[in-house]
Amino acid sequence: MIELAYSIPLGPVLHSVEAVARAVGRGHERGILHQAIARRLEEVTRDYLDQERGTTHSTARKLGAEPTGFYKKAAGSVVAKGDSSGVVLTMQRAGLSRAFRDYHIRPRWGPKLLTIPVDKEAYGKRARDFTGLVWRRFGRDSVAAGYSTYAGLVLGRPGGGPGGSFKALFRGAKYAFIPMRRSILPSDAEWSNAAEEGVYDYIDSLT
Repeated sequence: MIELAYSIPLGPVLHSVEAVARAVGRGHERGILHQAIARRLEEVTRDYLDQERGTTHSTARKLGAEPTGFYKKAAGSVVAKGDSSGVVLTMQRAGLSRAFRDYHIRPRWGPKLLTIPVDKEAYGKRARDFTGLVWRRFGRDSVAAGYSTYAGLVLGRPGGGPGGSFKALFRGAKYAFIPMRRSILPSDAEWSNAAEEGVYDYIDSLT
C-alpha cells in the first residue's frame, strides 16, 4: 500500500499547553504530549471515514449501484504517530490524497485507455475483473467495453458486425480529471479541535 503522510501543524496548540503546563507547576515532555494528540487525531479521522461523512455516493446513485464502502475500508489504514518532533498522520494514498490536490490520470502501461464504469454491474470493479468483454466504437472518438452478441470484429476483436446487441459496462477514456475535494477527510478545524482534545488529555495526566 502506498501511504499518504500528513504532518499536523501544532504551533498554536503547543503554545497553549506550554502555558497551562507552567501554570500547574510542571514541565512537559513533547513526545508524550504528541502521542496524546496522535491518539485523538487517529480516532477522529477513522470515525470520519467510517461514517463516510465526506461522500454522497453520487456516482453509485447515478448508476443505481450499491456503494463500495471504500471510505469505511480506508478507515482501517489510518495511523497517527507522535514523537518529540511532532505528529504525522498516515493513511492509504489511493483515493484519499485528492483531499489535497487535483489529479489528471492517464494510463501508464498496458491498455491505452482508462475504463470508466457506466453500468451498475461494473461499479467498483475493473475491466480485468470480467471475461469476454469486447470493445465497440461509437462515432469517431468514443469507445466502450461490454458484452456483445455481434458477429465479426470491432477494433480488431470479436464482437463487431451488423445485428446482435451490445451492453456497455465501461467507456474508454484517454485520461480522467479528478478534482480536489477537501471534504473527504476531516477539515483543518476538526483536526485542530482533535489536537486540543489531546492536549487536554495530556494536561489531565499532569494534575
